[in-house]
Formats: sequence, structure tokens, C-alpha cells
Amino acid sequence: MNTRNSMSKIFTAAAAAALALSAGATYADITTGLVLDWTMNQSTGTTVVNSAPGGSSADNGTVNTASDTAWVPDAPGGGYALQLNTTGGPAQSGYVSTSGSSDVALSTYTLSCWMNLDYVPPSSNGATNPGLFNSRFNGGHTDIQIENASTSTAGYARGVHADIGSSSGYITTGADAAYQFYPHTWYLITYAVQTGSVDIYVNGVLAKSYADGGTAPLLEAGGFNVGSGAGSGTAVFLPAAIADFTIYNRVLSSSDVAQLYNSAIPEPATLGLMAVMGAGLPLIGRKRRRASY
Repeated sequence: MNTRNSMSKIFTAAAAAALALSAGATYADITTGLVLDWTMNQSTGTTVVNSAPGGSSADNGTVNTASDTAWVPDAPGGGYALQLNTTGGPAQSGYVSTSGSSDVALSTYTLSCWMNLDYVPPSSNGATNPGLFNSRFNGGHTDIQIENASTSTAGYARGVHADIGSSSGYITTGADAAYQFYPHTWYLITYAVQTGSVDIYVNGVLAKSYADGGTAPLLEAGGFNVGSGAGSGTAVFLPAAIADFTIYNRVLSSSDVAQLYNSAIPEPATLGLMAVMGAGLPLIGRKRRRASY
């Protein structure tokens, strides 16, 4: 991946918001209610540790098909990310799985993950979209998909699609948001779900909000995958790098979600100093999200 170009686009999207904050601003809360945190800030191994304070080791992740994955130093907040499906094409089969604990059996939750596509999922895949998150294989009814390109010549994936529900059925099969996801660019995708509403954010900004008639639970213990979708065939696997996959046991506020995004770019004071020095944004040092709790 082109790290320099990717980070330039992140800074361009967020620099104005970051500069508007003072160096001494009170940050929103992105630690309370955190039950699963796969920072993926590691460079080796097939176990993705749940580093949430007091989090269950049952929520550790397992890297599947290690030969089709790689740890790469390209995470949006610094450190490493997990590159899925390094072989590409018909051989791709890399994803992360967990058995899931009662900590993630939630009726109210926020789910968030950074994603960087290697290429645009083609329109030829039809209705089969690659999955960012999937619990449907174990009887659950929740999955989040990256929608394929709308045409064979489109240079971007056309948005996110989610089916949300429990083993008793779906509360919605259309929690969608149109968005142009270009390859080699990091995006933070966030779903905040509770009985009565689903809010979808991209890069810390509300992209779509839905009302629903939901019933608990919406997530269930029993396992889920990150990086593969429902159905069969290679088209369900996500051709992307992923980083900082998190689950909260509460709905994050809009300011919380904005901070979750902005925490992966430099502090405002650093931005201002570098601007005075005439340095380009892509050269600014990055800080790791949630370096300490």
C-alpha cells in the first residue's frame, strides 16, 4: 500500500476539524464501555489479543489462513495493521475469527473498524459483497458488508450495507450508507446500534441514521468473523488491511465517534507547529490511538 498517499488523504479530510480544537480541549470519551479492542498493533503471530481493560480472553481473535495475511506497518494511528488476502484473486481466504464471550452479547453497542481496500470489489460479484463483520454463520443475524462497485469501470466501492438482528430474526436488512471508498485509503467505519435506531459513521461523521423496531440482543455470544461475509465463495472475503477493531457496550455519541477518528491523526498543537515550520501534512508524525487507558 502507498502509506504516504493514504495518510495524506486522512489528514486532508480531518485537518480542518483537528485545527479547530485547542491544544487543551477536553476530549470525548472513547474508553468507557470498551469491551473488545483489537488494536492489531503487532508484527507477528496468529492471535489478535483483546486489549480492552478487563476484556475477556475469549474475545481474542484468531488469524485464519495465515499464508493469505500479513502484518504491515501502515495503521492510521501508527504501528501495524493486518493485511487480509495478500494473494488476491480466487485464492483469497484470510480473515479473523473469535468464539465470542458474553461481553459481546449486547442489545446496545458501537462497532468500529479501520479499513484500507487493496482494490475495488468488482461489480461482477453481483449481490455478494465482501464482509467487514459477520455473525450469520453461527445463527446470528448481523453482518456489515462493503458494497461492490456499481459498474465495471467505477473506481470505488459504493458504500456499506448491514443486516442487523439476533437469532430470532432481523430488525433491519437495509442499514446502508452510500459512500465512495477508494483503494489505498484508510476509512473508519462505525455502527452505533440500539433498540430504535442505527447510526452509521464514516471517518467520524454521521453518514446515515435509521429508525428500527429492534429487540435485544443484537449481537450474541457464539462467535463472529472480521474480514469475511455471509455466503460462500471468494467474493465474501475483504481485500483490505484492517486495524483497531473495537466493540463498546454503549452507543457512542457523535463527539465520541469524531474523537475515535481524530485520535488517529496528530494533536492540534503539533499540526499548528508543523504548519508554522512549513512542513507538509503527510510528513507529520502520527500517534497511536489509545496508547494508554
